[in-house]
Amino acid sequence: MKKEFIINFALIMTTTAAGIAAFLFSYPISGIGAITLCLVLVYRQLAIYNRFEKLLGYERLSREQSQKKAVETEKELHFYKLLIENADTAVMVVTGNGYAEWHNSTAARLIGENGHIPQAITEAVEENKQELTINGREYSLSRTRIKSGYSSRNIIVLKDIHDSIEKSQVESWHKLVRVLTHEIMNSMSPIISLSATLCNSIRSYVKKGDENIEEIHHGLEIINRRSSSLLSFIENYRKLTHLSAPQKSRFAIRSIAEDLQKLYTHQHVIFRIEAGCETIINADRGQIEQVLINLIKNAFEACEEKARANNGQEGATYREEVALTFSVTEEENGRSAIIRIEDNGIGIMAPAKEQIFIPFFSTKKNGCGIGLSLCKQIIINHGGKIELESAEGYGCRVTCTIPIERDQESDN
Repeated sequence: MKKEFIINFALIMTTTAAGIAAFLFSYPISGIGAITLCLVLVYRQLAIYNRFEKLLGYERLSREQSQKKAVETEKELHFYKLLIENADTAVMVVTGNGYAEWHNSTAARLIGENGHIPQAITEAVEENKQELTINGREYSLSRTRIKSGYSSRNIIVLKDIHDSIEKSQVESWHKLVRVLTHEIMNSMSPIISLSATLCNSIRSYVKKGDENIEEIHHGLEIINRRSSSLLSFIENYRKLTHLSAPQKSRFAIRSIAEDLQKLYTHQHVIFRIEAGCETIINADRGQIEQVLINLIKNAFEACEEKARANNGQEGATYREEVALTFSVTEEENGRSAIIRIEDNGIGIMAPAKEQIFIPFFSTKKNGCGIGLSLCKQIIINHGGKIELESAEGYGCRVTCTIPIERDQESDN
């Protein structure tokens, strides 16, 4: 159309010049003809211009719509990119040699500095597993294979299900404890009552000096005493399943640290209160204090056990030390209060670490396996988590993480 427009314009100029020349050289008829042809060409030129302008309008509208669609598409891509990037699920695109071409921030914690995924993930993908364990945490795994030209990629998605499994385990243990305590208590109560009644009944015969009756009386007393002790023991386990819901109140993290400082004045107990501990949290203060007291008690006992083990050893210079650190940390899903209890005690053997929070399990000779289970349940009821690290012979570190709710942050 551009070429046609230029040709038409040239013809108009030519016919105009011819018409003027005809009038100048006294050829009026030829001049009128040239002018008429010029007018026809002008009309045609206007028609071409109108058509060209209309096409330009269509092109402009099409360009605007394309730009608008491109902006909307870009916004959608940006939205989905942010969604995947900030998801608590690890997403990665992996080549055939195990290299992560792309991954989100959650997956970054699982991938090494060289960009290769852990061997555990590679093996799980090859064996078509749906679950795997990495660094002591359980993950669900899904894999989708995509092809691009002559190469293929794996889209691997890992969901951290460690906390969900722990919660399910706690619920399962609670159900078991409820059944056991109910059945044992139902059986023990009549035994205690009957043995006490029989003891009272034959007490008068014992005074007559009958050795057989005296032996029976002694046996009944033992049955009564052991049954009462067993019932008391079972009552302790019922605490696991009858722990009251947290009665939350607002208090500063620093205040609970300062109260514990007054309670534990031993020179080998160290308190570290880091910046940010003026932050207000919403929690059951009594329950949190009970957790910390239990953990400090365990730390003392571990140190005492190591001191006994070192007693008498030549050149032994062991000094007990228990350290409590209070801090606030910024995480992907919000801020959290971190309370860490560390000791340089006897430590925990590797096989025992996996079972240390299970009800009834204890590494102590006279332990009943309730303390740490209660601690874990209290922290879970606050929406937090409790983690243990230990090396046998070198001490133990327990970390309690309590999330700070959004409405609490606005109060700080």
